[in-house]
Amino acid sequence: MSDNRFLMHFLEMRSKMGKEDVKGTKSSVSKMAEPEIITMQTIIEEKPPKSKVLEYFKKRIEEMEEDS
Repeated sequence: MSDNRFLMHFLEMRSKMGKEDVKGTKSSVSKMAEPEIITMQTIIEEKPPKSKVLEYFKKRIEEMEEDS
């Protein structure tokens, strides 16, 4: 299991889901300033358009192929 980066990333993301920053305003402002980064968490929570989801999975496939 330690060799599977995708699984480790997914489990880490799931463990962090639902844990919001207590301050709220500071984190929401910083999220606006950052470019939109698609992660498995954003796919699950925000349901972005199909094109963004496909782009995410293409990048993940490329990462997995590099590891092989």
